Amino acid sequence: FSSRRRHTRYWRDWSSDVCSSDLPENMRPVFLATRVRNKGYSKLVKDQHIKFSLTQNNITLQGIGFNMAQLFPLVDSGELLDVVFTIEENEYNGNISLQLKVLDVKPHSA
Repeated sequence: FSSRRRHTRYWRDWSSDVCSSDLPENMRPVFLATRVRNKGYSKLVKDQHIKFSLTQNNITLQGIGFNMAQLFPLVDSGELLDVVFTIEENEYNGNISLQLKVLDVKPHSA
């Protein structure tokens, strides 16, 4: 979860670090949120993906982690998590919302 440069950013009161490196300008920023909890509604989708419901500081956000089924026991454990993600638009049944595209999940390290 480290990068050469780290800048603190806030997205809807989620404390996160922007992991930036010398990537082309059209690349999406990658964020790190620490001390995040599963809200209790995360679930496996199609036996391969995790549909996340994550909370931090009384803010809950939804996300998707593709091909991350092996990490579901960690997500479902109730432990504090560190989550790496990008932000993307999700369109479902004509509704558009922002969601986290989860790239990695690890147990929180103090």
